Amino acid sequence: MAFVLAALILVWPLLLGRTLFGGASSDMLGAGYAFRLFGAEEFRRTGSIPLWNPFLFGGMPYVAAMHGDIFYPTAWLRWIMPVDLAITWGMVLHFMLAGYATYLLGRTIGLSWTSSVVSGLAYQLSGIVASQVSPGHDGKLFVSALAPLAFLTLWRAIHDRRDQWFGWFAAIIGLCVLSPHYQMTYFLLIALGIWTLFLAFGRGAAGQTPRPARAIGLAAGAVLLGIGIAALQILPFLEYVPFSPRATGGPNTGWDYVNLFAMPPEEIVSGVLPEFNGILGQYWGRNPFKLHTEYLGAFTVMLASLAWGDRSRRRLLWLLTGIALLFMLLAFAGHTPFYRPWFELMPMMKKMRAMGMVF
Repeated sequence: MAFVLAALILVWPLLLGRTLFGGASSDMLGAGYAFRLFGAEEFRRTGSIPLWNPFLFGGMPYVAAMHGDIFYPTAWLRWIMPVDLAITWGMVLHFMLAGYATYLLGRTIGLSWTSSVVSGLAYQLSGIVASQVSPGHDGKLFVSALAPLAFLTLWRAIHDRRDQWFGWFAAIIGLCVLSPHYQMTYFLLIALGIWTLFLAFGRGAAGQTPRPARAIGLAAGAVLLGIGIAALQILPFLEYVPFSPRATGGPNTGWDYVNLFAMPPEEIVSGVLPEFNGILGQYWGRNPFKLHTEYLGAFTVMLASLAWGDRSRRRLLWLLTGIALLFMLLAFAGHTPFYRPWFELMPMMKKMRAMGMVF
């Protein structure tokens, strides 16, 4: 109930029709809404998902160019209610899911009921999750909401030795790909890979002997199955890629491009001081503009620091701290020397910008 109330309070102005996806500066209002409206109207008219949008340029692929959450479950809402309301409720439901999934993860790894509820609310209302309603970045929100479930299912599958949970893990990966925010899913998979290694080489429930090769193999197989679930979106996209501006270089690739909308290191202060670097019209930082906030909550950071008093979970804390530091450095991108090897060696990194989103 707490997660439901928190989500409703957060988006109440949208539910009342007082605002729409952050106003005129919203990516959703500028493009995403039109894509989704076209898809919904065509589905109602023809009973099928359109493959071609004749209203963009001289015509563009609709599915292949990934015009939003075409195959993700939130698309069903647009078939039965007004599109703007469906988009809003899609966000509301995922705010609720983000909180409740984090609560379940906390209980799964042994946290108390109180700690789990606080963790869920802290994640659900953190700036990097809650402020996605401002630009209307629903794909980022969907992956963020599913992330705790991905960590939970791997814990159940590897730590608790319940192989059926690999199936649930595959389903979650499939949903992340269908979101369809590939960049967020890409970095989530990196974090999940680290989590898998941690669980595979650790002792499971009741001190069971580790079987790392089996655990890693099943986790990798589940990822491949999840990608297979999303093949109806992936295969048309791969066919379209050679015709994309990012396929052969130019202004949409390269070092300058990938560093656009990276997180300047000084903006880390906004994690505890939400107005430090401003937002929207008051933003004074090094990026062209800013539509979200990385605010974590001063009280949340203080509570998190107290976790180090629990010696029984030190190994887990070191892991989570290491993951947090890794993604903080990735969010800084070219502002530090750390990012250059990632840019040169990791697949697809030359085609991704806005690394600040991985914070």
